[in-house]
Amino acid sequence: MKSWSDISNMSNLSDHSYNVEIDNSGISEKKSKFNGCFFVSIMTVGVVLLFIIAVTVLIFKTAKGSAATRIFSGSNQEIKDIQETVVADGDSDDKIVIISITGIIFGGDGISRQHSSSNKIIRQLRKAKQDPKVVAIILDMNTPGGGVTATDEIHHELQKVRESGIKILTCMRTMAASGGYYLAAGTDYVIANRLTLTGSIGVIIGGYNYADLFQKIGLQSEIYKSGKFKDILNMARTREESEARLIQDLVDETYAEFAEVVATGRNLTLDEVTSSPIGDARIFSGRQAQKLGLVDALGYLEDTIEAAIEMANTESPTIIRYAPKYSITDLLFSFAADSISQALPGKPGFIQKGTLYYLSPLAL
Repeated sequence: MKSWSDISNMSNLSDHSYNVEIDNSGISEKKSKFNGCFFVSIMTVGVVLLFIIAVTVLIFKTAKGSAATRIFSGSNQEIKDIQETVVADGDSDDKIVIISITGIIFGGDGISRQHSSSNKIIRQLRKAKQDPKVVAIILDMNTPGGGVTATDEIHHELQKVRESGIKILTCMRTMAASGGYYLAAGTDYVIANRLTLTGSIGVIIGGYNYADLFQKIGLQSEIYKSGKFKDILNMARTREESEARLIQDLVDETYAEFAEVVATGRNLTLDEVTSSPIGDARIFSGRQAQKLGLVDALGYLEDTIEAAIEMANTESPTIIRYAPKYSITDLLFSFAADSISQALPGKPGFIQKGTLYYLSPLAL
């Protein structure tokens, strides 16, 4: 039997002196040199930007079926291969697979490597299920949650994998809240760091209401609709009581689904889940979550691997980490999408107005 004590480390795979003469001619000369260097720097940046734009246009025109085509045409090209990285070799044929769930969970395919696409996670789960050597799966989780439907689709696939006999465990890292906990509740065993932020069991939907601002500047929204509630989330006007009640009913219904998943997965009563403190959507530390029965144990990735070995009743398995295999164009556009997402406020493309989320407020 090998020791897995170092698995977490393996998995996370001049000053210059100047002589200055203070006289008018010297200062003028230095200013002139500075202005010249500044002009050259600006020109260099401009040339680089033009080169990037040219390359981007070329990729758009030539990369059929690439990430660029998928973004703007809406097509869903399958990732043909899942990359397997060996974290630790074992003496037996058995495998334990690690699947990362990182960042905001969103539906469909996507090119961002900082967030999790439901389709890509589901494909990794199916690959593990089809591999007869896989005896356990570990969800390596660092997520504030995400879209309601996307999260539920992954949860649904998790249950099919569990029915096949493969054990699924969750390792919570910095955060595994809201939709992250929705997924964790659907696994066989949950280990959290004592400092993990988890919980936030609830639903949120919203946007910015700018009706008062429109009134102050004399701007008015003009909408033609076929039904009373067709523009229910028109943020250019105030909500009517009947509209607010309809939206809240939708939120309550979605929350009831969440509560049922947690109650079933954690062997709690529905009242225990919906009453305070769990039911008010507050955030817990890993230690607090364990006391409430939301987490089985406190520890690290190596502890989760040890638990997976024991639950799968295996010895010396090979530890594998799955990841989508990206093409060069995928990586280029992934880098661009992540850069834009970080540079602009509101996480454009991931958090959208009027969408239901199982999402921690820390991500908003």
